[in-house]
Amino acid sequence: MPQALREFLNRTEIRHSLKTGNLREAAKLGAAIAWKYDNALRTLIRFDGTKMTPEQIRQLRELINSGGLSPFQIDYHQNGQVAKIQADPNNVQDCEFALEAHKIVVEAQAKQVEAPTTQNTPKDSPATLKGLIEDYIKVKSTPNRLGQYDKGWDQEEKRKERASAARVLLDLLGNHPISGVNKMMVERSWDDLKTLPPNWKKSPKWRGKSIEQIIEEQIKAQEKYAQQKAKLPTSAQRDALNQDDFVKYLSPKTLENYQWNWSALFQWAAEHDYVPRNFAESLKVGEIYFIHGRSSYTKDQLKQIFECEHYGTRTADDPAKYWVPLLLLYSGARLNEMCQLLVEDIIQDENIWSIRILEEVVTRKRLKSKQSRRVIPIHSKLIELGFLEYVEKRKKRKDVKLFPSLDTGDEKHNKYLGNWYGRFLSVVGVKERGLDAHSFRHTAVSVWLNNEVNEIYAASICGHGYNTKEDKKNDPQTFSMYGDPPIPSVLKKYVEMLEFGIKHQKYRGTLDHKVRIPRGKSLNTRGSEEVENIESASI
Repeated sequence: MPQALREFLNRTEIRHSLKTGNLREAAKLGAAIAWKYDNALRTLIRFDGTKMTPEQIRQLRELINSGGLSPFQIDYHQNGQVAKIQADPNNVQDCEFALEAHKIVVEAQAKQVEAPTTQNTPKDSPATLKGLIEDYIKVKSTPNRLGQYDKGWDQEEKRKERASAARVLLDLLGNHPISGVNKMMVERSWDDLKTLPPNWKKSPKWRGKSIEQIIEEQIKAQEKYAQQKAKLPTSAQRDALNQDDFVKYLSPKTLENYQWNWSALFQWAAEHDYVPRNFAESLKVGEIYFIHGRSSYTKDQLKQIFECEHYGTRTADDPAKYWVPLLLLYSGARLNEMCQLLVEDIIQDENIWSIRILEEVVTRKRLKSKQSRRVIPIHSKLIELGFLEYVEKRKKRKDVKLFPSLDTGDEKHNKYLGNWYGRFLSVVGVKERGLDAHSFRHTAVSVWLNNEVNEIYAASICGHGYNTKEDKKNDPQTFSMYGDPPIPSVLKKYVEMLEFGIKHQKYRGTLDHKVRIPRGKSLNTRGSEEVENIESASI
């Protein structure tokens, strides 16, 4: 209740029974009632915060003592839209209240009604959650007068991802007046999200089903898995039972992205006084279900990948398929960093052959952070396999990109190769949850960790920050605040630690790739014409 009204009514809150045990129904009905009270307290009964007439006080007391709204029921479709209003036809007041609540909710959903103007809310405040989300996306997707975007919104792909994550909240929570949204409702939507399967919006398996139906099926599948596991007599058998054969959930990384995006939405809303605080800041990924993160490769798995015949035959159509996984294995770099390399990024630094990782606007080279700018020594295994000869052939052809087939004109270069590599792991029998191209990075870090390498050097190779934790006051920060990163001659011995006893095969293909991927302009060579691409490719 507004502070200014408490002295007149001698109470701090209004309690009202919703007469339902269904949480979803209660949330929607409560939102309508909250909107009704909000109108009554702030709009229908106007006051300046210091004076109220006897008639206004009487109306206010009558409204509260009567319960605010007579008993009625609002039924909703699965998409959150109002289906019908049920009220006592013999009770005129009941019908009037029901019709008024119906009008309020419908107008709010259509974003046709202006939000009540208060001292803390701008006059153009969005009336509904949908309006809030769309305003947020519009503001964040629009550059400022200097042509700059907020951090993380400067790439079209990122803008689409973040807009989609915000709209998923609307799918789960439903459209409500802003004044009716609270922390409990957001937390319930978060629990629903953690129950959903991957690609629940796109998969044919879930097409045409409501969120409630999907969640119900997921819970039944989880129960079936638990029952089957309980029947197995030994712990080894129980551990061997694959949960993914019964039910799958969103990955921890996906949930972290949702949490970040929802929190960013409500933080923005709180900063503009649309909501009292950030309702999503305390959401946790948790371990309600047996979810898994990325893993490192074992030496046996690495040998299975690189020593098998498939690595020779199935990489011969494109040098990127052969060289990029090797570069990841022997550098600990990120996939996109290697996919977007230019020929001129292969340099000699104090007689040490190295890979220079920088961003560049013209060729659409992007980095994750400023710490990602670095120079990595090239592992001796890559040199033995002929990597420098490959680079020299590109130079003679005056190619710009080290791997021209990966440049499709998109903002990132790694999509094609990442998808191919995922299929390749299935072919060689190393396809496990948590293993992908990024696992090479985990593998490299594990090697340095087990060899007790100083984190300064490991971070310099990986492109991470170091010694900057503000919560540890005694951490030395000299190297992170002053001086340049370690030079390649210093980092060389740590790169050479990435030794796995693999018997590598020489590249069997040619400089040109036989397969072209999605149509678009490619920076193949300096001054070259656009090359016509072939759409499809087999692994």
